[in-house]
Amino acid sequence: MADGKPVSVNEQQVGKFLNTTLKLNSTILRYSRMAAVVLVSLPPPPVDHPAYFYMEYLDLLVENVPRLLIVRGYRRDVVTLFT
Repeated sequence: MADGKPVSVNEQQVGKFLNTTLKLNSTILRYSRMAAVVLVSLPPPPVDHPAYFYMEYLDLLVENVPRLLIVRGYRRDVVTLFT
């Protein structure tokens, strides 16, 4: 239950998102283990998933990555010029 309401979750969607998260973590560890810092765009929360699932996904994403900065974007390209 979330917020006092019963939650119905599509197990197939949860499994797919979980698998994607674990693959991304594995890729980060494989290619960026020696990096000073890793920048990752914050993935949008899955539709119709409870908030605590999303926090667990993020926990899996950052697992064993020593320095990771998660940046939230607005799905728009932004170019900043300093003159």
